[in-house]
Amino acid sequence: MPKSPTTKVRQLTESRPPDIMLRLGPDFTIEWVSDGCERLGLCGLFRVGETFSGAMHKEDAKRATERFANLFKGQVPSPADICFDNDHGDALWMRWVETPIFGDQGKITGVQALGWDITAIRSQRDADAEALGRYTRMMQHLPVGAILIENERLRVN
Repeated sequence: MPKSPTTKVRQLTESRPPDIMLRLGPDFTIEWVSDGCERLGLCGLFRVGETFSGAMHKEDAKRATERFANLFKGQVPSPADICFDNDHGDALWMRWVETPIFGDQGKITGVQALGWDITAIRSQRDADAEALGRYTRMMQHLPVGAILIENERLRVN
């Protein structure tokens, strides 16, 4: 029996070491949250059984920003990925990053507010995990309290 696209995506995503991982159902209800949320002090932000809205309350977002800034001391926290996996076989990788501010002569003069680097992974129904389509959206610089997730079926502001 061939594996479903969801199984293939899960194989792909579980081969990466996520520090935060959410599993979403087809109605975008949070089905599972890894212990990475607790390790990063963010367990209160994502609750099993709630619908993932794509936006944090302002106070939660402020706390998350401070927590990430503390944890990573200005470094890009590449392990801090969030995988959104649903029964349509799609996964969205979101990585918390800091972006440099360039001054005269291209010198880095500071760091902009933290934002989300969004990479979407889309499966093809009959494809192997290696054949998953992958595309990357440009960096989204988002205000505190807003997270944008976008693919063919979902747009949340």
